[in-house]
Amino acid sequence: MYTHPTVLRCRRQAMILDGRKIYSRRDIARQCQMSYTTFYKLLSRYKEQGEDGLHDKKRIELEGSGPK
Repeated sequence: MYTHPTVLRCRRQAMILDGRKIYSRRDIARQCQMSYTTFYKLLSRYKEQGEDGLHDKKRIELEGSGPK
């Protein structure tokens, strides 16, 4: 799935700021204009997958939710 380069740059910057322990995670999320829930999800994926975890994931279609 495609993730816009500007979004990736902001997500990388958020991970760098988190590593420096200067700002709270809520402050970092607010500065990057994302919810703190999204920030924590990205942080978890980043810890597990590195840079690849910052890309958007493909959505899973639920059975019966596709076109009819």
